[in-house]
Amino acid sequence: FRIALSSGFQEGLSKTIVLEDVNPHLASILIKALCTDSLPNPPGVTSLNVLEMLSLCRRFMFPSVISSGLMSIAEKRLVLGENALTLLAKAYDLDLLDAVDRLLSTIRLENININVVQRELVGSNADRD
Repeated sequence: FRIALSSGFQEGLSKTIVLEDVNPHLASILIKALCTDSLPNPPGVTSLNVLEMLSLCRRFMFPSVISSGLMSIAEKRLVLGENALTLLAKAYDLDLLDAVDRLLSTIRLENININVVQRELVGSNADRD
């Protein structure tokens, strides 16, 4: 970002970087976390949003303390009864395999493994088509 913002290109001239595929609300939460070293758990942010933020952390190389905080939020919400299979499928869809493993160990469901998660994902993708 530093190089882009200090260049003679559009980003450098406008001092703005546009990330069209990033939810601005989720990005602002992550930027605040970078600036304050604390991760808020704002109302209206779903567990699926938490997984999306985990994906953004990996994509933009955020410090592990933020990723760990997000993972803790996801685990707590899972324990509180959110749809486990939906969260696991979303984590798999976002290629967050470490999150899939941690969520699976959190819920300790017998007969649930990565193959079940893959089948759920294939089923949810078929519903979208």
